[in-house]
Amino acid sequence: PALKNKKNEGRAMPTRGYRKGLSDRKEPVPCFVRSRITAPMFSALDREAEARNLTYSRLLYEILKAHQTGQRLEAPHARNIPHALMRQLSGALNNLNQLTRQANAGIVPVTPAELRQVMVAIERIARTYAT
Repeated sequence: PALKNKKNEGRAMPTRGYRKGLSDRKEPVPCFVRSRITAPMFSALDREAEARNLTYSRLLYEILKAHQTGQRLEAPHARNIPHALMRQLSGALNNLNQLTRQANAGIVPVTPAELRQVMVAIERIARTYAT
């Protein structure tokens, strides 16, 4: 169901950054916590927050929430892949998905082996940048 508010009348998606599967509801966080950490811990936190495109506060909040609930961390994955390459891979995989659907429907004469070869090539490219 789409969220209904003054800014979002009739839109299918919420206005702020939508990510599939994550709730858009804000939970109140009235308490403020200060802490001192070592320089190496701070630099590690800085790198992790930067890689995940989060603020320090949000990263620490997500880590503590995951620890408290005994669940996995629900923060964005750290990306070692450049954004431009990620967009190209996403587009290529979307095209592959469309071709696969058309091939299954008999619209495009493509063999499953050809589609698998393309998929393996895309995965190989993604793995080289992910390491």
